[in-house]
Amino acid sequence: MTFQRFRDGAWLGLNSIVALVFLILSSRQWREPELRGDPDVATGGPGIAFSVILVGVVGPLFLLNLAWLARAAWTSLPRRDWTPLLVFAGTAVGWIGLIRFSASMI
Repeated sequence: MTFQRFRDGAWLGLNSIVALVFLILSSRQWREPELRGDPDVATGGPGIAFSVILVGVVGPLFLLNLAWLARAAWTSLPRRDWTPLLVFAGTAVGWIGLIRFSASMI
């Protein structure tokens, strides 16, 4: 099971669209660097809103990505084809980086 352009490309496209939606929604909670840590600025609201956005937008896609990984592993590992697993690993690293970046801006 090598990288199939339409199916795997559509899956990466879906991840990209959800990543863009996540960035648009979470960027509304970002604070200016000089305002972070200021006790006069309420920071509880943005953190809670970021968590709700993270769970609501990324949570369902996370479950779908796990299902995609299980399917890819089930079909490709017996044939020793690592391409789908490497694509998934790249997607996971991208999501972790995106979430860490967005969380650092709050």
